[in-house]
Amino acid sequence: MMTKDDAIDFVRSVLKIEDVEEKFKKDQYALLCSITKKYVHTEPFQNLTLLATKHEERHCPTLDEIQKDIYSTVGGLCFHHNVFMKYLLESLGYQVHFIACDIRFPGNHVAVLVKELIKPGDSYYVDVGCGYLIEQPISMQFDEKSQIYHQGFIRYQFVRKNGVIQRIQTIAKFRPVLQKEITKERNWFVFLEMTLEPRELDYFSEAMRKVYTVRNAHSGWFLNDIRMVHKAQGKLVALKNTTFFSENENNELVDTTLLSKNDLIKWVEKYTPQIAVSNINPAVTNIQLQFECGE
Repeated sequence: MMTKDDAIDFVRSVLKIEDVEEKFKKDQYALLCSITKKYVHTEPFQNLTLLATKHEERHCPTLDEIQKDIYSTVGGLCFHHNVFMKYLLESLGYQVHFIACDIRFPGNHVAVLVKELIKPGDSYYVDVGCGYLIEQPISMQFDEKSQIYHQGFIRYQFVRKNGVIQRIQTIAKFRPVLQKEITKERNWFVFLEMTLEPRELDYFSEAMRKVYTVRNAHSGWFLNDIRMVHKAQGKLVALKNTTFFSENENNELVDTTLLSKNDLIKWVEKYTPQIAVSNINPAVTNIQLQFECGE
């Protein structure tokens, strides 16, 4: 997908990280932390461009399409982000492979595992393609439970249970939670389950085909609702249809209602200006989105 020179150019020109080769030789972990943090502050998680696409033209993106969207910082869903991240890290010299995650349905989320990062046998979970943004690589060196991580409005933890690893986190109005997902120990919920088994890209073909083309199946919610998540001056901003979420100075999630399509246009222009507002009309039409004030 990319050469080492391509990868270095992306990190330098898009993520604004200099002296990549020197930093890789000095401290691979520190460089990885810088890359993942800069990445989630640069690339939006969004399905607006997917919703704006005609139904008959929707498809799982090709590697060339992924590279074009990431280089232009348009972003996309998990497949865009984590597929790109895997090939980026691999080209820089990291030992890395895909892993499969289940978010309510089997294999519908792609993530990345980086190995031999600090010492032999270690492994770190990297996920830059999730609506609940994770800015850092997460060590998988724990027995039953990882430490609790705190980022913005959420707290999350990784737990080994029945042969899988669960990512559990605090409940927030950002996303509806099913009763069966709520944990017994505390008022948290199971966001995803995964194993660390290496997967080839074609393992995800059928699940991703459904994500991008089949409404109400697997991750079909990405074909029913506008969902956008980004970072603005270090704070999360997100959009679900006509509800705008933002973190305040106390890292609390505050929601407001967009009353009209014009409000939606202003939101996109303010927080993701790299995404053409021409996507809004077809996206709104395709999901039949209604506003309180009409147009």
